[in-house]
Amino acid sequence: MNLTKKTLFWVFVLIMLSGSFYFLDQKAEDNQRINEASLKLLPFSVDDITEFWINDKREGRTIKLVRGSDGWRLSQPLAVKGDDDAIERLLINIVKTRKDAILFTQPDPEKLQELGLASPDLKMGISAEGEDVTILFGTKGPTHNVAYVMFKGRPEVYRVHSDVKKEATQSVYALRD
Repeated sequence: MNLTKKTLFWVFVLIMLSGSFYFLDQKAEDNQRINEASLKLLPFSVDDITEFWINDKREGRTIKLVRGSDGWRLSQPLAVKGDDDAIERLLINIVKTRKDAILFTQPDPEKLQELGLASPDLKMGISAEGEDVTILFGTKGPTHNVAYVMFKGRPEVYRVHSDVKKEATQSVYALRD
């Protein structure tokens, strides 16, 4: 009888320990998901995007695309069917971008000028979930592997990988079918 009580006690202890580890692991996974979400530059998914535009002052062009029932369509500068695969790749790269860091929460005008954000050459507007977001792209960093971005109407300046800016400079021909 004494051996049975000890065995039951240790079985109970093992069950409690395994349950504790399970719940601690779940909490760690939840915290990791929350941290991942806070690092994303944009809070929505590619499927939520209904239209977007890219304005490149250096090239003197504005490209506007709208999602229709038959896929993506360019509406500016041409009215033609878009290359759905190329557009999806572009949007995936933009939407899944992670913020490396928040460089400034309230930058002064001189700092914005230095980062190329006082009057940016490249802007991208996205409409998703009834919300319009405009991303302003600044210059590349001194090592050319980072770029500076901020959102229109918000003061924070973020550091992102420079490939994001490169993706946003797609030509009309790369996005049409």
